[in-house]
This record gives sequence, structure tokens and C-alpha cells, in this order.
Amino acid sequence: MNLETLLSNTIFYKNKYIRLILLKIYHLFIFSPIFWFRDGPKLIINGAPKTGTHLLTSILNEVPGLVNTRYDVSMWKIDKNNNYHDHIQKWEPSKVKFAKELNKIMNGQFVLSHMPFHRHIYEVLEESHIKMINITRDTDEVLQSKLNYIEKLDRHYAHKTLKKFKNKELKIEALKSGFVTEEGYVVNAHNDGYKAFQPWASLNNEIVLNIKFNDLAGSKKGFSDEVRKESIKKILKFINVPINNNIVNKIHLNAIKTKSFTLSDKVEQ
Repeated sequence: MNLETLLSNTIFYKNKYIRLILLKIYHLFIFSPIFWFRDGPKLIINGAPKTGTHLLTSILNEVPGLVNTRYDVSMWKIDKNNNYHDHIQKWEPSKVKFAKELNKIMNGQFVLSHMPFHRHIYEVLEESHIKMINITRDTDEVLQSKLNYIEKLDRHYAHKTLKKFKNKELKIEALKSGFVTEEGYVVNAHNDGYKAFQPWASLNNEIVLNIKFNDLAGSKKGFSDEVRKESIKKILKFINVPINNNIVNKIHLNAIKTKSFTLSDKVEQ
């Protein structure tokens, strides 16, 4: 069992406290001086929630010389006005806070984020010489995946409130229109969240690479393994890792073995 599977399977992913302890221990190691003198790219993985960041992570975990920090750069942690789970239109990232978060990344490491597009974010990426891989997915698939995820994960901030809607249709409508939880956290209207991330999808340059969920999913999820392998090649080229068919095939096959609470074998319908 690999570390990704250990930290993401049902027991550890669903239990907030066990997962927190495991991650604290892991972060003490991953940000220790032992990694100070490594080579390799600094990378941030991005996408709207449920677009496939765990699928992308399972691929990157198998790239030689690249280490998963298991660290999440939260969009609200870097909010200039210290908002938390508020309307997405109120989000205003602080360049200083974001740069401080990125300073934790060392050579050959990557972090995860769900960061809407904002020019301040892009400017800090340029200034920090850190690359971003952004994953996109069909909006209807994201909506269905979001429903399944919140329903299954007891510790999700919207779980208790969404559970009170009587059937699936009402839950879907609630996610589409948005609602406020009993604790006062805002679940943004689905289209508002989708639009906030959309500008990333128009970028493909030396800083940002866009990858589609369907192109990375492979035959195990009902898509194409050949397209998946070509997408792996794009990723390797983007982060300047030497490409050959043996490495691509090894990454493809090893990543399939990853099991996690959020990364199911089949595409959620």
C-alpha cells in the first residue's frame, strides 16, 4: 500500500483527527532540511473541487524525482480580509499571504489547491517561478461528483445541512442555487464556482498547463489509455522530466493502483 492510498482511503480520509495527526507527522518530514538541496520543479496542482485533482495527484505521485507534500493551499487561508467559506465573489487573495504559502515548496515538490482565477495569483506564480497544472472537467459531472462527495464525507462542512434535503433532486437543486449551512458557511451556487475557475482554462503557457479530466482518466474509467498516456507526456514535458515510453507506461500503470475515498474506479454518474 503506497502513502497516497494510506492517507486517502476511507478510514483515514473520513476521520478528521486521525488524518490530521498523520498529516502533521508527514509535514514535519516533508518540509525538513533533508529536502533543501533537491533538484526538480516546484509545482502547484489546481482545479475546482471535484474536477479531478486526486486523479492528477495519483499520476504525479509516480513521476521520478517529484514529491507530494500533501499540503493544501486553501483559498480562504490567503484571503486578504480573512473571510472563510464566504461568497466566492468576496474572495480577494493577498499576494503576500500566497507568496508565503508558496515559499514552503522546495525543489521537486508539489502542493494542492482549489484556487479560483485572480490576477494576483497569476502574478505570484510568475514572480516565484512556480508552475501550475490546472485540471478541468465537465460542469455536470462536477456537480454530480460534488453531491456524492458531500453525502459520503461526514466531516465536510456542508454534509449536515445537505442531508436535510429530502431527496437527490432537491439536493442537486440546492447545490445548483447555493445555500448557507447551519454554521453560517456559504456553499456557493454551482455556476458561480465554475465561472470563477474558468479563466484558468484559457491559459496554456510556460507557467500554466491545462489538463482535462477525461483525457487523464483512462480506460478504467471508461476513456482512452492512449489519450491518458499522451496527457502524461504533456505533463512530463511541462515540468522538464525526460520522456520515454517506459517511464510513461510505468507512471500510467502504477497510478492505476492508487485507491482512495475520492478517487473511485468508475466515473460517478
